[in-house]
Amino acid sequence: MKKVIVVNGRPRAGKDTAIAFMQGILQEHRIASIQFSSIDPVRDVVQRLGIDVSAKTPADRALLAEIGSSVEKHSGYRSKACLTEALRFFASHSKAVVFLHIREPAMIETVAAGLDRMAKIDLISVLVESERAEHVTSNAADMGVEGLSYNAKLSNHGSLPLLEANCRCLLHTLGLLNDEPRLL
Repeated sequence: MKKVIVVNGRPRAGKDTAIAFMQGILQEHRIASIQFSSIDPVRDVVQRLGIDVSAKTPADRALLAEIGSSVEKHSGYRSKACLTEALRFFASHSKAVVFLHIREPAMIETVAAGLDRMAKIDLISVLVESERAEHVTSNAADMGVEGLSYNAKLSNHGSLPLLEANCRCLLHTLGLLNDEPRLL
């Protein structure tokens, strides 16, 4: 069993927290997992230039989106990096899940096609929804997040224990867990 899950949502929707919960649940079931963001290589280069983008301000997000889009158009580097990380991880784990952070619809399609072509692995897309999330329109990567078609939606409208329970139910729904879901 090998799965790739793209986790998407508006800024501050709880994507990282949801992935952390899902990774903990998967670990309980002895299923290996990692997460990788398609923007991390771009962020690393920008920070090596001495530009601090750690605050994730609208200006920071716009800069990363613009550079990331240019790099992807030039060489497909970001989608190739996602594929490389996933396939490298799967090579050493028989039961594994790779969580990817990808905002752009075209890149999600490119990665999905590559996974299918290279390893016959399906990509599952999940939208994390939260009324606490920020509605960011300062860059193309954040603007169209909710307009995409997703395989599943994950509600983050309550407490952390409720989010964790929703993550467990999502993993069951996706066929990644065999035990009975524990609902709160």
